[in-house]
Amino acid sequence: MRFYHNNGKLIAGLLVLFLFTISCSVKAQLKEMNPLSKIKIEIQNTKKGVTLKAMEGCAWSVLGFNLTEGQSQNIDNFGMVGQNDPLAVNTSSHSDFLITITKTREGFRLDGIKGTSWVALTFRLAVGKKLTFDDTGVWKED
Repeated sequence: MRFYHNNGKLIAGLLVLFLFTISCSVKAQLKEMNPLSKIKIEIQNTKKGVTLKAMEGCAWSVLGFNLTEGQSQNIDNFGMVGQNDPLAVNTSSHSDFLITITKTREGFRLDGIKGTSWVALTFRLAVGKKLTFDDTGVWKED
């Protein structure tokens, strides 16, 4: 009987350890998932480049920068991120979202790298015109 009693404790201990390991694994996988960020950003095509106005989900209010055809700029909830910045490549970094804005021959391309439900959005935008997008890709042109 003593042999069975000791094995029962061993089995119970192994079962608890197994369940703990599975629980930690599930939590780690959930953290690695790409949750949506509640963002809303207005983009305006200007004569000098691009102006972004944060309406929701950003630490910045307004960003402005020059883009020529073929050039890109990374944006996260803290502002502009350099093209060669390791944080831009490491999508598990501190930012809630990461978007790349590229000036194309036809207009603009937005690549949702992190925190958006869309992978890419392409659109034409005349100089002086504005467009609003969010994490789900819903747009409104002004």
